[in-house]
Parts: sequence; structure tokens; C-alpha cells
Amino acid sequence: MSRLRAAILAVACLAAAGCGGSSAPSGGGAAPPPPPTTTGAPVAAPASTAPGPDTVTGILPAATPKTPLKASLSATGHRPVAGDNWTFVVKANNKDGTPTMGTVRAILLSNGKLYDTIGWFGFDGELRHSVVFPLERKDLALVFQAQVIANGGVVNLNYPIKVR
Repeated sequence: MSRLRAAILAVACLAAAGCGGSSAPSGGGAAPPPPPTTTGAPVAAPASTAPGPDTVTGILPAATPKTPLKASLSATGHRPVAGDNWTFVVKANNKDGTPTMGTVRAILLSNGKLYDTIGWFGFDGELRHSVVFPLERKDLALVFQAQVIANGGVVNLNYPIKVR
């Protein structure tokens, strides 16, 4: 019986040794040496050019596009019915009227904070998408927000809703 326990223990130890993640490349070998230390001033990481979400609200802050654009949001009403299709349309054009390409991040806000993400959608001038709200959203006062990310900026378009 003790041999059986020893064998089980050995298998468990081997399995545990293989578990877990590592940033070291696989293939057996020793861990890579630590990076060399420097005595000079610390080097700052390059700043990101893409806007990131606010850490409190989860919302991408508005950022002026490098090329001016006009964006609009319309929907099939401010009182969507749970279980039925509710359609929203986002349009974005450059200043000269030509369609602009970009991404729409469709989200729901509650009291100004991120409540749920509906999705990320690529578009070329216009995005039309339908959403079916679950019964759990019934009677909640929410804001549907389309974050239009195009021309190097972010335009936030708000549309208050209350699911019935």
C-alpha cells in the first residue's frame, strides 16, 4: 500500500510541477538571466496614442478627432421592450460629407458608470445593429452610449432608455 501512495504522490508532484504559467519560453532550459541593471536615469515607457477607458467609469473619454467628423445616433425609441429587437443607427461622416471608417463601442451606462458592454463594431459611414434586452433590464433608467472611435478621436453619443 505504501508503494501505491508513493506512486500517487510522485504523479501528483509531477503534475503540479507542470501546472501554472510562465513567461519563459517552453522547451526545458534554465530561466533567462535577469535584465542588466543600469545606473542612469529611469527610462519612461512610451505614451499610448489610443485613448483608454476612465478607471472609475469605464468610459472612453471624448478626444478631438484629428480630422473633423460629424457623428449621429438614432434608435427605434427611448422605451425598448424586453425580448424585442431594438435597433440603433450610428452615422459618421468627414467634414466634406464622405463616410468615415471607424469603430463603435456600444455600451450601457447607469448613473454615469459602465453598466454593460453591448459590443465593438467596425463601420464604414454607417452602423445599423439590433439589440434584444433581457427582462433583467426592465424598468432600469439607463443611457445607451455609442462611442464613435474614428479619425484619431472619440465622440460619445448618448441616448437615454428605459426598458419596459
